[in-house]
Amino acid sequence: MIPKAILLFLIVAISAVPTGSVRAKCMKYGPAVVVTGRIVAKTEYGPPNYGEDPAHDSRETRLYIRLDAPICVDASRDGWAATDVRLMQLIYCCTFHKDWIGKRASLNGRLTPWETGHHYTPVLIEVSKTKFFAN
Repeated sequence: MIPKAILLFLIVAISAVPTGSVRAKCMKYGPAVVVTGRIVAKTEYGPPNYGEDPAHDSRETRLYIRLDAPICVDASRDGWAATDVRLMQLIYCCTFHKDWIGKRASLNGRLTPWETGHHYTPVLIEVSKTKFFAN
């Protein structure tokens, strides 16, 4: 039989093992980040009802990155946190070329939570730099 003092010590010691090392560190909204994946295009329902009336709703083709590995994002000031993010809508300020679709890329940018009906993923990236890899 194990004495109570040793049993208590074992319970405390086991519970003190850090579990944060098992989980990847989450990204944050705001500061610069780098994500890697494949650029894809999807057509989504748009105004007026964003899919509630498909016969009359407009269609919006949006660009996304299908991430090589899922990420998580810590809560924003407004409380928006995200886990298991595998697809992110892209926000490009400048030029985008259709021949980029289907290519694997590394994107530098800033994460932002969805805010409007034109945002189709919980996390978006405002892209500042795109680097392509050989397919």
